[in-house]
Amino acid sequence: MSIPSQNDRVTKFWLITCALIAAEVVAILETTMSIQLVYAPKDFFDVPLSSLTWIVTAYTLAAAIFAGIGARLGDQYGRRKILVGALALGAVGSLLSAVAPVFWVLVLGRVFQGVTGCVLPLAIGIISARYPKDRTGTAVTLVSSSAIIAGAFGILIAGVLLSVFSWHSIYIVTTVVALAVAAFVAVVVPRDQASDLAATRRIDFLGAILFGSGIGSALYAVTASADRGWTDWQVIAFGLAGLIVLAIFVRHESMISYPLFEIRLLRDSKVRASMILSIVLGFGPLGMFTVLSATISRQPSVVDGTNIGVGIGLSPMSFGIWTAAFSAVAFLLAGAIGRMTTNYGARTTLVVGSGLAMIGVLLIAGFPANTVVVLTAILVFTVGSSCLFSGIPAMIVETVDVSVVSIAAAMAQVIRNTFQSVGTSVLGVVMSIGTIVVAGQGFVSNPGLWVAALVIAGASVLSAVLSLAVGSRSVARPRLEKDAKQAQDLGS
Repeated sequence: MSIPSQNDRVTKFWLITCALIAAEVVAILETTMSIQLVYAPKDFFDVPLSSLTWIVTAYTLAAAIFAGIGARLGDQYGRRKILVGALALGAVGSLLSAVAPVFWVLVLGRVFQGVTGCVLPLAIGIISARYPKDRTGTAVTLVSSSAIIAGAFGILIAGVLLSVFSWHSIYIVTTVVALAVAAFVAVVVPRDQASDLAATRRIDFLGAILFGSGIGSALYAVTASADRGWTDWQVIAFGLAGLIVLAIFVRHESMISYPLFEIRLLRDSKVRASMILSIVLGFGPLGMFTVLSATISRQPSVVDGTNIGVGIGLSPMSFGIWTAAFSAVAFLLAGAIGRMTTNYGARTTLVVGSGLAMIGVLLIAGFPANTVVVLTAILVFTVGSSCLFSGIPAMIVETVDVSVVSIAAAMAQVIRNTFQSVGTSVLGVVMSIGTIVVAGQGFVSNPGLWVAALVIAGASVLSAVLSLAVGSRSVARPRLEKDAKQAQDLGS
């Protein structure tokens, strides 16, 4: 039998990595392109804004639920198989939304598209199982960072499609892309080996029901709080119900031998640290900065002769172009970030990302009406967020056994996304401090901006401290002795 050459292995590495990046891009496009429809284009369904938000909410809830369920099924039955299936179901959802005769059929299609929420955890699992140690950091960073550039360009692409064609074109494009990527993954990504999968094939159906209803109820409360406020009875009821069901879920998972979520992973200090970091980063930098930067970029510093002193007044198109450009820069730096992770560990990447996030937000707070400084700050933060998005899954890959890495990554993703929603909701309250009203319209002032900036900066400092407290990679994760075999597998 011939031994694959070094060039063959490198080619195989990049093909698999490109396939996983493409899969994550599909998942992000499913998320971001539909955001343009919340602004109700002329030929869209005639429904109130409170209903239009379900375009986003339905996907968010489904993605949170299927991130865990899909990742666990991948750990049990094969990540490649579940990844291809998730992309195919996402394509079905896009097609259903494209041909929807009524609005709520489109929302149902969005639920199917939400199945792609498990793409990133599955991709992280494939990388952990198939890649040698010296390429894991780069691959994790490239796949994770692709979410940033895909998110920025997704909104731009949807805007172009809406200006040239009808809203149906958004879902026609995502249908075609999802099917093409599913075929690409099926051809390029190797089949999972039995030794890389969980020993049990039993499915925790009760756990899936408890988790789905609990996280769905809790996330609905967080999402609804943005419009209704935290004191609304529906927000309180759904929030409490979700927390109670999730508490029952945790108790159930800790008592059975074939759990949906490996709660026992939390016994490991690094896994606990990863989950706590997901909370801190989701609530602070990753949950607040996107909305804050968009607000400061779009808001003019002078309105009807009143000097607000906050904002640079970019047009929607200008802001979109700058955001896409900065995301492209961050993605181009993904290779360097990956090498940093490989050479110095995930905690170093998280510390650097936290530092850049803090610098970016404090620059905006210090010079909120200076166009050059604000745009530079957004660029700095975008690069930092690339470090943060890749640092958490990289830490998980370093820590947990390959047979449960997908579900561990899914746990971190669900926690981060949940607290991103909480952070965004809290930001709206914080930025309203000292609001300046001109001609009946409220604008963000320096006091509200500084409070928001200090919250984000504080969360960034806390995440850096927590990352340093994790410790170095002096203790190898289980099964690292398989790295030599993984290198052979990559070329076979």
